[in-house]
Amino acid sequence: MGDIELEIPGDTTSGRLDPKDATFWLSSRDGMPTDQYFLLAFAGGGLDAEAVARHIDARIEATPALRKRLVDSPGGLDYPVWVAQRLPHADTCTALIPSSPTWSATLDAVARVLSGALDAQVSPWQLHVGTDIEGVPGVDGPATVVLVRFSHALTDGAGGAALVRAMFAVTPEPGDTAVAGIAAAATRSRAVTALGDLGRGLVRGLRLPGGLISAMRAGRRMNARIEVATTTVAPALSYSAAPGPHRHLSVIPIDLDRLRRSGFTVTETALAAISLAMQRYAEERGEDPSALGAHVTVAVDKDTAWHGENRFLPALISLSANVTPPDRAAAIRSSLRRERARLRDPDMTSMVRLAEVVPRPILTAVSRRSARDQRSAGRRAARGAGTAPTVHTSFTSLRCGDGQLSVGDAPLALIAGFPVLSSHVGVGHGLYGAGPMLTLSVLSAPENIVERDRYRELLTEALAEI
Repeated sequence: MGDIELEIPGDTTSGRLDPKDATFWLSSRDGMPTDQYFLLAFAGGGLDAEAVARHIDARIEATPALRKRLVDSPGGLDYPVWVAQRLPHADTCTALIPSSPTWSATLDAVARVLSGALDAQVSPWQLHVGTDIEGVPGVDGPATVVLVRFSHALTDGAGGAALVRAMFAVTPEPGDTAVAGIAAAATRSRAVTALGDLGRGLVRGLRLPGGLISAMRAGRRMNARIEVATTTVAPALSYSAAPGPHRHLSVIPIDLDRLRRSGFTVTETALAAISLAMQRYAEERGEDPSALGAHVTVAVDKDTAWHGENRFLPALISLSANVTPPDRAAAIRSSLRRERARLRDPDMTSMVRLAEVVPRPILTAVSRRSARDQRSAGRRAARGAGTAPTVHTSFTSLRCGDGQLSVGDAPLALIAGFPVLSSHVGVGHGLYGAGPMLTLSVLSAPENIVERDRYRELLTEALAEI
């Protein structure tokens, strides 16, 4: 007997939010921000938020993803729908106001923005513009700094990079402007919408048992062939404590050629440096870092059948803190390869796609239960009580194109990005590059990294050492 077909009629082209994408939206509504962030600095001043908004106006008209918002289902019967709508500047482009026009103060202002979450029902994207900022790495004179935020319900990191290029590329590419563009032309009456949503919910419910059977079969097949990563436990570290509302942000420019090491990718080398810095910082605080681990985003293969815009899965890798620094990159590479093989297995895809037949009320309940459990785990870690899963940071590595971006006459001078924090992971690292530019950024909360300058110093030393 074959696996059960999971398709839900009418869902792929109607603008309806895919359930896998909806998990991000539901998490944000339950108090766990899931947005993604791109930080750009352009070498030139004199551009305020209104000027940047005017610069991208024509790009918005050519980019459907920037002209839509979410409209929820009546009574939460089914998943929300993307509806085409031109969004006002007031909802999409605002001024970033640091305490002084300096790079360090601007990073603090960005960190304050990151303590909140976008409301995709108002706008799934937003720009925050800092004007005439001094001291930006690689820029002589004033710079224009732009923080770009996307709701993760809209797209994933690769899609976000494409939309950034759609906004700011010197010559936009059609493939970039077409990303995440599907939306309904208009909403129907609430009564008609409710009836249709109720029907789709019933179809999902009827197909859920078959989907569960298919997922169980896929799990058994995969376990028989592939080494499955296990989630071990270890003494709780401050990295995993529940973060409070405040954020710290550091951006470290990197010489791309220097980071390249014979036989290793820049991702593997950066993870080795992060491992070393996190180990040494934990040891300085009297904590045991022997079981350090990270969530690393792994892209779903392009030829894999997959609904939704977020084409990635989280890998759980060991940061190999028990391996000597000269061999650490190799150990991390082995852990990454095992997890990539597991996550890209067709049977893993079948298990993940089970979400496509889960009715909205069930997924909502599961999301809220997961949020409560993760908050409880974070609070236990903050007290140093018991044990915690070996996930201590989230890591994203993203190539954002050739770097030929500009606003007005000001060319791109720096690009950075960082994964969002969660209730049980209070440190995020982002390795973002465009053209010859590369940065490693750290987003954290004071509860997780108390001495951010010391951690930045350790990370900078580790990058040079590795």
